[in-house]
Amino acid sequence: MLSELDVAISDVGMFATLKRVDPGQDAFGYDNQLTYTRDGSFRLDNDGTLVTMDGRAVIGADGQAMVVPLARADADGNAQRLTALNIGEDGRFEATYGDGSVVDLEQIGLFDFVNMAGLKGMGNGHFQVSAA
Repeated sequence: MLSELDVAISDVGMFATLKRVDPGQDAFGYDNQLTYTRDGSFRLDNDGTLVTMDGRAVIGADGQAMVVPLARADADGNAQRLTALNIGEDGRFEATYGDGSVVDLEQIGLFDFVNMAGLKGMGNGHFQVSAA
């Protein structure tokens, strides 16, 4: 089943992901073991972090986990909830909120390797960098 957050890579490259160390907490960290995948089946978790279907945080072009604010304050200080999320062909996210405001967000990171065959399979379509 397709989701509005599903993306595809039309050329070379992979998405980078990190596993949360403690996903049940409001303040959480990551395991610092990047994995790479071409599987673009994504969803937002409860705090707005873009994650893979197995819960790994997706890394943006800035090298940080991508987080979509689920609400934002308008000019009067009223909370406006996220109503739509669009992804451009360049992988940039754009959020629309209840007051009609549109906010440009982070661009999803794409990572390429000189030797794709040298990546080490980790299961579930994830790979890690190896000495090769």
